[in-house]
Order: sequence, then structure tokens, then C-alpha cells
Amino acid sequence: MNRATDPAEQAAALVADPELYERFAADYDDEVGFYSALRGNAQRSLSFEEYVELRRVFLDRGPTAAVRRRLEERLDRSLKNMILGDSPRGRAYSVSTLRELAGRRRRFGTLEVTVPTLLSVVKTTVEHLYDEVETPVGTRETLADLLSAVPSGEYAAVEYVARAWLTEVTLAAGTPTERLSAAAATYAETVPTPDPPVDGERSAPGYLAAAAERSFVDPEKRRLHEAAVHDAPSVETICGYLYLTATRDVEAYRHGDDDVTRAEFILARRHLQLLCDVAPYAGDPERAAYVESYLHLARAIEAGGGRWLSTRAGRPEPAWWTVADEYARAATAVRSVDAARFVKYLSKAVRHAAHAVDEPASRRRLHVAARRLFERLEPATMAPTGRASPEEIESAVAGTIRTHRCREHETRARLAFEAADYGTVRRAAEAARAEAAAAPQGSLQLRELDAIETVAAARRAERRGDFETALERYDAVATDDDSLRVGVACHRQLCRVKRLVIAGRHEEALAKAHEWFDSGSTIVLATEASCGLVPDIGDGTAGVSEQFLSVDAGVVSALPPLVRLAGTGGAVVEAVRRQIEECLVAL
Repeated sequence: MNRATDPAEQAAALVADPELYERFAADYDDEVGFYSALRGNAQRSLSFEEYVELRRVFLDRGPTAAVRRRLEERLDRSLKNMILGDSPRGRAYSVSTLRELAGRRRRFGTLEVTVPTLLSVVKTTVEHLYDEVETPVGTRETLADLLSAVPSGEYAAVEYVARAWLTEVTLAAGTPTERLSAAAATYAETVPTPDPPVDGERSAPGYLAAAAERSFVDPEKRRLHEAAVHDAPSVETICGYLYLTATRDVEAYRHGDDDVTRAEFILARRHLQLLCDVAPYAGDPERAAYVESYLHLARAIEAGGGRWLSTRAGRPEPAWWTVADEYARAATAVRSVDAARFVKYLSKAVRHAAHAVDEPASRRRLHVAARRLFERLEPATMAPTGRASPEEIESAVAGTIRTHRCREHETRARLAFEAADYGTVRRAAEAARAEAAAAPQGSLQLRELDAIETVAAARRAERRGDFETALERYDAVATDDDSLRVGVACHRQLCRVKRLVIAGRHEEALAKAHEWFDSGSTIVLATEASCGLVPDIGDGTAGVSEQFLSVDAGVVSALPPLVRLAGTGGAVVEAVRRQIEECLVAL
């Protein structure tokens, strides 16, 4: 590339005269690089309106599909950057209010690309805001600025930001109850009044009475609480609304909803912290217990790095001990009012502690201890402590016992797999699946067990000399675990070497062994000896890569002396060669 003009100058010239496209594009290796260079420097020479027009030029004249894809994939974060100033273009084209942000979004919409909703942009902003802004003051100021001018027709986005602002100003106050009362009034003034969700008495008492008759999962229940806030903004109405909003997000996640965002969890956690600080349910111990338990649940779910959606580039690593601690605290908080939840949360605490213990034998002992603990519980004696019926408690205890039995068998399969005891792997896997199928919750996932059992089946086929079946099994392994994927690749390569050796295709076997494995490793030396070559044993410290998932320790121990024997006294003796070949197949 021999570019005579600065990309920022080219961007300005191209917006003024799109006919210059071909001439400027010739300065770059490809059109995508041309687009990236001008887009990356546009803030130095273009206004925001001109920046949008630059995108239009590339959509019209350049690699349209690539430009459209990049624009649509990044637009949510680009708009977020204009609020938080997280990029050079974000700072150059900054906005501070929701009305300005909505205008930016509409302007991008003129390009006829898929534009994220304003609510989506707001949620992305909130997630990054809580992660990146250094002080709570900065968070509150950003939220207040966004609300200082709001667009019409964007109720959901305005409501979301207003709820976040209300929560933060209350948590920062020395007298949170008084501040919440004033903030509730500001919230009602700022957020457009929603249409009344029901006919009949249109007043806060009427809305709350109607809400009390709706089930927890009925979306009308939230709308009724929302209407009550607008009719009579007060500590009572806003706390009821915040409680319902926060707990619905937590429960949606717990029951398998994959559309809950991390931003919603952050806000739910802050709502629940507000409710703990304001303590509006001092006269209602049951509701107060649920508030505290939900706060710990929200913290646990967020720390677990699970299924929630996020626009961040990387998902945080799970903090399993934190998750275990929070579930234990949730169990303690709810114990006196809901025995069924107490059992479930305590079980969750143990199971996540087992995640934190990255050693199968210790993990199995934890599940055994938990199973024995829950087997000693008497559901009938727990029922009078709260709202759960004896049947619900009995179901919770039974499901919990089956869950720990399932995980107990699962870890037994893992231990057997590491010891190359593939028959036990099969039996333990079958037992784990039986317990999972019988568990009332029906949500036990055994993805890693599936992979282990498939590899174990492949290893059994290898030992029989059925290499084709073994390779089919290896190819069938589906996993997102990088170490498991690498291990399967190693086993697949070793299986192919074995197949070549047994088929007498020694030159190919030697070539592949040297290509795939370290020279001087036990596998390479055994392959050489199996093919009739005198191996160079070097210093005698040959071993097997730790990347393999499961190898027979006895075979690993037997191979070095056999290889050493093969390397002495000239040509490899046929009897020794056959022994080494048999060990290689069994490896």
C-alpha cells in the first residue's frame, strides 16, 4: 500500500464526493481494510452526520455485506460508547441524554440496517457503567444526565434508566427511606404513565388489590404494581414494584429463561440491596426473609457466570466459592419461612462448592456427605416452619437426594475414566443418567459425562483392535471444554498410529508418530520399536503427554523397560517387538 493521503482526510473527501471511492480504495490491500481505516479515523475530520454518511458510501459502493455485518454487530456498543466515552469515536460523538441517544439511533436507522432498540442500548450501557465507572457518584451522575432529556415513545428505556437512577440515589443517601420517597415522586414524573392495565377502580389501592389476585408469573401483575406507583408514588408502592421486578428476573433465570441479561441481574441485585437497606417489610418477617434470600440468589447467579446474556467481549470466570457462599446465605435467610427453598439452596451451595474443588475424589466425597445429610431430613417435621406443604418439601428433599446421587455417580465415572477402568465408567454413567431421569426438576445436565463415556467407548474399541469404531467414537465427541477437545485430538491421533502399525504400514505410522508426538516420547519410541527400528532411548526419561485424557498407568510403566530392552543388542527381537506392539495398542 502506498497511500498519499491521511485516512481522516480521505474520509472527509469521500463524504463530499463518493465518486472518489475507487481511487482511494486502490491505496489499500482490500476494501474491508479501506473501510476499517477510514472508519477508525473518521472522528478526526467528520461530524456525526458526516460519519453516518461515510457508512452510507461504503454500504452503497463497497463490500456491502461485510460493512453491514460489522455495523450491525457493533452498533449496540458504539451507541453505548457515545454515552460512556469508551472509544475515540464515542468521545468525539458523545451524547449525555436519552433524547440525544435516541436521535443517534434514528440517524443510524436511515442506513436501512438493523438497529438495536433503545432499551437494548440502555441495558448494554448499564452493564458497562457498573463495571467501568470508578465511583458510585459517577454512576448516579451518568444516569441523571440520561434522564435530563427523554424521548417520547420510548417508555421501556426511560423506565429502565429511571429505575436504576432511583435505586442508586436511594442507596447513596444517609436516610434512604426519606430519599426513596422523594425519588419515587421524581420517577413518576419522569417516566411516562402507562395505560391502566385493568378496568374498574383506577387507584393505587385498586391496582394493588387486583395485583394480589394475579399469579407471580402473570405479566399483568407487574403492570398493576407499576400503575400503583404512578397513581401514588410512595415508599410502599415503589418497594412493591422493585421487589416484583427484581424477583421476576431471578426466577426467570432459575427456571431456564436464556434471555435474561447481566444488566438485569445487576439492577435486580441493586433493587434487593435497596429493599434490605430501606427495610420496608420490618413488620412482615416472611417478606423480609424472601428479600434477603433473593439478594443472595442474585449475587450467586451473577458470580456464576452462567447463561445470562452479555455484550461484553469476555464472560467473567465463575467464582464458585462466592456462588457457594451466597447460596448458603440464601438458604439461611429463607429457612424459617420456606423449608423447600431452604433444601434447594443448601443443595446448591454444596454443588457449587464441589465445582470449586477441582479434584474428582474430593468432589465425590462432598456429594456423598450431602446425600447422607438430606437422607436424614424429615420433611414432616419441617413443614410447620413456613408456607411449603409437606408434599413440596418431600419433593424437594427427594429431588435433592437424586441430584447428589447423580453427581456422585458422575464423579465416580470420572475417577474410573482417569484410571482407565472403562467398564466402571459405563456402569457409573448409566447410574447417573437413571438418577437424572428420576429427579423431579428434570434439569440435570450431563454434557461432560456424555463426552467421557464416548471417549471411554472409543478406548474400549481401541483395546479390542477395532480402530475404525474407535475413530468414529472420537469424532462423535461434542464438547465446549478446550482441555477435553485437545485430549480427544491426542487420542484420535494415537489411535490412527496404532491402526497403521497393526496394518503393517510402518513408514506411515512412523511419519505420523513423529508429526503428532514429541520425539523421544514413549509413544514415538514404542512406535519405532513396533515397526522394527532400534529406538534411541536417550536419557530414559520418556513419558506420555499430560494432554491425554486417560491412559493405562500399568502400560505406561511397562513400556519404558521394554523399549530399553528393544534398544540393546542390535536388531529388535520379534518377541519383544510384539510385546511392545501389544502395549502400544493397550496404551
